Amino acid sequence: MSLLAILLIAAIGSLIGAVGLGGFMMVPVLMLLENTTVRQSVIIATVAFLASGFASLAVRPQHPGGAQARRSFLLAAAPGAIGGALAVHAAREGLLTLFISLGFIVVGLGEWYGRPRAGLVRDIGRGTAATGGLITGFASALTGTSGPMVAMPMLAWAGLQLPERVALAQVAQIPVALGATLAFVSFGEVPWTLTAISSAALCCGLVGGMLLARRIKAGRLRRLAAILMWCAAAVMMSKIQW
Repeated sequence: MSLLAILLIAAIGSLIGAVGLGGFMMVPVLMLLENTTVRQSVIIATVAFLASGFASLAVRPQHPGGAQARRSFLLAAAPGAIGGALAVHAAREGLLTLFISLGFIVVGLGEWYGRPRAGLVRDIGRGTAATGGLITGFASALTGTSGPMVAMPMLAWAGLQLPERVALAQVAQIPVALGATLAFVSFGEVPWTLTAISSAALCCGLVGGMLLARRIKAGRLRRLAAILMWCAAAVMMSKIQW
């Protein structure tokens, strides 16, 4: 793996650790710099997020809220991720690339306009939390993004405040990546060398980002995240081969 790719993946980890976003850049970085296919990139990114999820838990071991609804969200993320991994395995390369690109465009629009805004602070029900976990797991595994990209907007709409959203979304990386990793390993599709290097770089960056999180105003990074998402979508669409 090139030094530039390693540095960019470490920077991605820093963004995840600081503001809960950034994992969406893994797939386009791998495609552009390592010439991997979109399927290979999704698999590498997903397995790397398993390592970064455990790193996040080690640095910030407290559970993000003890309510049963939070546990329901995390538990439902794993089967959702298995479903997403099965979809990755079955989907045509061009269709998968198009779907991920469109996802980046939509989420980028939300980040640019600051939507959804955090709702009223309230306890979310277990059923709602479990549904959100299933959607987060499926969409995260299918797009090769860490849980935060999908979870953060849903948790904001549900009424969780930013610190709790970031903490819960980061911990959600573990069940999401674990479920998808088990599926990808069973398919024999994991390129272990690239995955190991990516995991190490991502973890180093994430720990650094978490330590600097209190000094960063997350709101200022939302439009930057939107621009990066649109750039990522443009890169991926340029790679589509039907």
